[in-house]
Amino acid sequence: MMTRKAARRFRSPTSAAILAQLTQRQYLAPHKPTGDVLTALAAGYGQTICSVRAAVTESGLDPLRVIGRCTRAELELLSRLIHRTFRAAALAAGAIV
Repeated sequence: MMTRKAARRFRSPTSAAILAQLTQRQYLAPHKPTGDVLTALAAGYGQTICSVRAAVTESGLDPLRVIGRCTRAELELLSRLIHRTFRAAALAAGAIV
């Protein structure tokens, strides 16, 4: 049986998991625009593109910039912001207690 804490972790990806996905996509497809990568990332986690757009706006990152040109620090900041917006969206929907 899954505990409530384990269920919450399963539903909401951590910032480290998001960073790992961004790093993998940066390595495998360095010529894709960051906006396209983030759209695919949001779809993979079952989130809306609006939450990702909010994170990109807050970070100041250009969505047309290719993902291969982003530094590690930018990806870390972006993953934390995406995690925060995903969590806020889940809290607003009542998915996480």
